[in-house]
Amino acid sequence: MGWPNTDTWSAERDQQTVKTDEGDRFTWVIGCGDLKLPSGRLVACDPFAAMEPGNNAFVAVPPGRYPVTVTLADVSPELDRSHIREAYVTIRLSEGREAYRKALPLARSGEDRPELAEGEYVGFPVDAGTACFVDDWSVANCMPPGQTWYEGLFDSGRPDSWFNQMDDPDKI
Repeated sequence: MGWPNTDTWSAERDQQTVKTDEGDRFTWVIGCGDLKLPSGRLVACDPFAAMEPGNNAFVAVPPGRYPVTVTLADVSPELDRSHIREAYVTIRLSEGREAYRKALPLARSGEDRPELAEGEYVGFPVDAGTACFVDDWSVANCMPPGQTWYEGLFDSGRPDSWFNQMDDPDKI
């Protein structure tokens, strides 16, 4: 297994204990449903700090619906599920065995995607400690105006606001 899978951490390790320098960690995988990508422009970003009303940096994939899973890790010393972290998110772009693994840099329309040197990886800042995956067309066409996102969606104070949904112990 190549990056990002290592001896101590690996995406989609279900019901396994992994040994780390900080102690044993227990991992399990949960399904999160399908991600709809009508345009095939897969955006990965911190929605609270970096999502734009359109033309977000993206990776092109075939339009469609893709299953998403999250690998959770119990990082508590007792492994009693008192300190759970989201370790990995997996978007399965095809059925069957993995054919290859390649880091895909994000870029906006018209930008060149740089080739990564050996050992480089793709990432994005998570200023609010949150990551999301979304279709760029869906953001541009299905979200309310960008200037209303914070008070209208993210932190409206209503039970269905994004912040309240994230704090709900019954949800990830």
